[in-house]
Amino acid sequence: MERNEVTRLAKANTFVARLLCKFLFSGSVKAYGVILTTFLDDFKTTHFILGCSFALQMSSCNISSPLVKFLRRFAEYKTLYMLGGMLAAAGYFCRAIFPMNGIWVLFIYSAITGIGFGLCNISSVVYMERAFRDSFPTAYSISLFAAYFGIAILPLLSEYLFKSFGIRVDMTVFGALCLILVPVGLILPSKELKSSDKAQQRCSEEHLPLTAEEFTRRNPNNNIASSSIMDQNCELSGYDRQRETVSTKLESTENLLEEKRLNHHLFSGHPDFLLVWAIGTMFGLTLSSWAIFLIPFGESAGLDSSTAVLMSLCGGIGGVLGDLYCICIFYKGLANILSGFALPSFLVFLSFIVTLISSEFPALALYSFISGFGIAVQGIASTSFTPSTLCDDHFEVAIVLSYFTGGIAAQLGSGLTGALIDITGSFSLAFGLLSVLNLFLSVVSLIWWIVRKNSKNSFSS
Repeated sequence: MERNEVTRLAKANTFVARLLCKFLFSGSVKAYGVILTTFLDDFKTTHFILGCSFALQMSSCNISSPLVKFLRRFAEYKTLYMLGGMLAAAGYFCRAIFPMNGIWVLFIYSAITGIGFGLCNISSVVYMERAFRDSFPTAYSISLFAAYFGIAILPLLSEYLFKSFGIRVDMTVFGALCLILVPVGLILPSKELKSSDKAQQRCSEEHLPLTAEEFTRRNPNNNIASSSIMDQNCELSGYDRQRETVSTKLESTENLLEEKRLNHHLFSGHPDFLLVWAIGTMFGLTLSSWAIFLIPFGESAGLDSSTAVLMSLCGGIGGVLGDLYCICIFYKGLANILSGFALPSFLVFLSFIVTLISSEFPALALYSFISGFGIAVQGIASTSFTPSTLCDDHFEVAIVLSYFTGGIAAQLGSGLTGALIDITGSFSLAFGLLSVLNLFLSVVSLIWWIVRKNSKNSFSS
């Protein structure tokens, strides 16, 4: 009984830490749209530069993933989470205290805040996967409620603070909010979370090739070299929902060579992860541009700043409903490539067509709502599908790789979108190209689903 209570407490603490991290990170990035026009005038710079500087908070959060994996050798994820809260707060406090005499200062502060959120993000994802195991997709979907509540609420808070008290108070309040991450990190489990189910910590005989010793015992007359058999040990299909362990958990530096050997099989042993990783990376191109330029897009269409923020709020509401949709399909076992990738990507494409018909607030709000729904589903699916396409030994390196390449894509996406706006002067063209990218993702996902739907190994929730 006591063990079960501790397990429930660990799950609850991990869940709270994840909720707060996503609420602050997603909401604060979206809130940048409120002050983007002001910075554009103050620094007399371009949308390209501002897009890159604001996206740096999102991209550095993800690009810092290898740093998190390196620091993990010296500190627990719990410690890294608290350190991340300090850095995230420090970036905002620096913006409030010190004058921003140039755009390069904004780059530095955005990077500091982003790296801080990166430490919190990776730590909370790993904790959550280990705490919830097979229910991770559902738990992760529920935790994303916080992200889209942040997208809906924090831009409104930022607009009020910015207009009423100025940029310094705005940044100070956001820094204080980020500082809450530090005491929340204290409630995370001190020990590594492990599954109590032994079946989840080793590969089943159905999917795990025999070790050299076991092969020799069962086949005494076969002289196949042990090394050849050992090289097969990581060539797992990865499609079974259990995601069992390939080998003993790598806990010391003397196992680094074994870890590198495992990493070589990340894609060759798990082909479905390749699709999830590729789509998740391309999704980063859309997310950062949508989050940063959505409010200026509304203003360029003739909306005043308050109405544009309200339009952004519709995107947050759409994200919440997208989250509910993901909870349902994962809980009911209906999640697959079609429902998780192809359908929401196509909806994002269709929603943009509405803005071509009308540039009035109802049309823009509908676009914001539908695109928010689709982007939410894409983001949740790209992470929630990951454990079901992998064995346990590859999960951490897969998450690090996914966030790293997603961060690069986010930086490129916002920079290219800003450059396109500077060159053409058209927000509609920039958002139109993002919609075409989503159409491409939808087609690729649909083709993959058709190819794999009759396959025994096709993954789902």
